[in-house]
Amino acid sequence: MVNNEIKKNLFEMIPILTICMSFGTTAGILLNTLSSFLEKSLIVGILIITPANMALGGYISSIFSMRITTALYSGLIEPKFKRYSILENNLIALLFLSLIISISIGIISYFTVILLNLKTQLSIWNFIFISTIAGLINFIICLIITIPVAFISFYKGLDPDNLTTPLMNSISDLLSVLSIFIAINFYLIIF
Repeated sequence: MVNNEIKKNLFEMIPILTICMSFGTTAGILLNTLSSFLEKSLIVGILIITPANMALGGYISSIFSMRITTALYSGLIEPKFKRYSILENNLIALLFLSLIISISIGIISYFTVILLNLKTQLSIWNFIFISTIAGLINFIICLIITIPVAFISFYKGLDPDNLTTPLMNSISDLLSVLSIFIAINFYLIIF
């Protein structure tokens, strides 16, 4: 016999994981579509940057969603849209973390291309530019979405481990591809 806690978890997780699967599939389709519009020498760099930026967005939004839900359940904040210093401090720390890691992704991606002897038209500064712009766009949008998702899950009495973390990871995957697309357009306009 299945106990009530398992039933509750399954009831919460199956719809969310189904939604997450659709976000992941959509991200893959978008990445494929994006790569069909770019020159081959540009695609090489983008395909190296993309997985790291997707992971970064997922990690940052998951960290933030876990911190929000911890603060909610421990009574440090209420599910109301107002300023909380604990959230502001976390946002600032995660912004700097996102910037540092985005720049690192650009540098590491450039040297990966060099080490693998791949051909690309991107310089190290182009890698850093695309990675950082994509990382910042993803960071801002994900964190704007994370707060209401965490508040709603808390308000509805849903387990945040079943909802916010997987949902924000999947949303971040989709937003990462869109952010890279926007960053590439900035790159093509500026350079």
